[in-house]
Amino acid sequence: MARILVVEDEPMVRDLVMTYLRMVGFEVIAAGDGIQALRLAHGDQPDLVLMDMGLPKLNGWQTT
Repeated sequence: MARILVVEDEPMVRDLVMTYLRMVGFEVIAAGDGIQALRLAHGDQPDLVLMDMGLPKLNGWQTT
């Protein structure tokens, strides 16, 4: 099963995306800012990252 890292700082948007991805069969992990995303990406090594560009702490461009 593919693992997707969803990086989104708006909780409602993040929950909506995560719910949909789980419904269609993906394993999902999530981060609310760029620093947390980097930690999860290095530790969990997801197959795909869905990245918001307007994030706190480190924006999506810096994080990517």
